[in-house]
Amino acid sequence: MKSEKKLEEFTKKIIKEAGVEAPSDAFLTNVMQSIAVKGKPVVNFVYKPLISKMGWLIITLILMLLSVYISTSNVQSSSILSSLDTSFFNKFYEINFVKNLKFSTIFTFSMLLFTVFVVLQIIFIKNYYKKSHNL
Repeated sequence: MKSEKKLEEFTKKIIKEAGVEAPSDAFLTNVMQSIAVKGKPVVNFVYKPLISKMGWLIITLILMLLSVYISTSNVQSSSILSSLDTSFFNKFYEINFVKNLKFSTIFTFSMLLFTVFVVLQIIFIKNYYKKSHNL
């Protein structure tokens, strides 16, 4: 107990002798400048898509040519495809609920307007993100 009091008195005496230092006038501005420099993220990467635009163009062209070839050719179906039983899918053609589905013009126009607004919102958010992150 006595040693703790002596230690406390000694600590108070040292603190009084040392005094309190006052920071310089430019202390706050120096600290804020160092925070601003260190806090700004450095972006050293450039976005490069996995499949380029030319790649997507080639893939689309190949798929289009393949579908045109299949639809115009008189190729006999292979034995694997002809042995499949597709009678199950005929039941789906009998269920024609879309034919009986009717939408009012107000609903149709509101959904169209909603879609346009969603697309515009996505475009504006994308541009805002590009501007704020300097991409």
